[in-house]
Amino acid sequence: MKTTCKVISFEYQTSDIFVFKVKCNENVEYKPGQFFMLSISGITYDNKLKKDLCMPIKRAYSVSSIRNEKYIEFCVKKENEGTVSLALSKLKIGDTINITGPYGKFVLKENKKDIVLLAIGSGITPIMSMLRSIVKNKIYLNKKITLIYGNKEEITYKDEIIKLCKDKINLIFSLTKINKKVTNCQTIFNRITISTLEDLNIDYTNSNIYMCGKLEFIKNLKDSFKEKGISKENINFEIY
Repeated sequence: MKTTCKVISFEYQTSDIFVFKVKCNENVEYKPGQFFMLSISGITYDNKLKKDLCMPIKRAYSVSSIRNEKYIEFCVKKENEGTVSLALSKLKIGDTINITGPYGKFVLKENKKDIVLLAIGSGITPIMSMLRSIVKNKIYLNKKITLIYGNKEEITYKDEIIKLCKDKINLIFSLTKINKKVTNCQTIFNRITISTLEDLNIDYTNSNIYMCGKLEFIKNLKDSFKEKGISKENINFEIY
């Protein structure tokens, strides 16, 4: 489904990651973790290809909000050589964008396993949608849920994540560029690997694993899980 949406809010979460909300002309259904193709009328020149494609350029962006809200929220990292991300970074309240979708199978599974959520950087976007859905809709809270979120130093959605996870979800922040503990939160200072999970005594072998981040991050974890004999059915991922 394709629809036009109007920007109703815009703010930077970190120096290069921004969040904006849009209100659409019609009701749009989607599942936490899914994505839409976004385009802006008039943006036809591809900065990387250095070529005018003579049609609006589309890019895939995951939703960070949950359905049944009066808006859809996106969390985007501004890429210096990007095309759509740069255009999105210049949005103002009242501007319009076009969205098509939803797409994707990176969604929560309905079964009895515990849940392990792993994200780095802007990879928190679909995980945030899942997290909000779990807490607001009070689903899976009878299971053990762990979120490990890695960043260099700035943490997107930090305050809300802490609030959502309080007394409900095991939260660990991973910081790799600074050695400063997040107040009142478990903090580690190394990259997220399978050794990290084992050092933290996280039982990933009996859990559904959802991870989102850059290709290298996903590939390293996937290979490690495979070596440990984890079933592909329990490994869910989205590459950013």
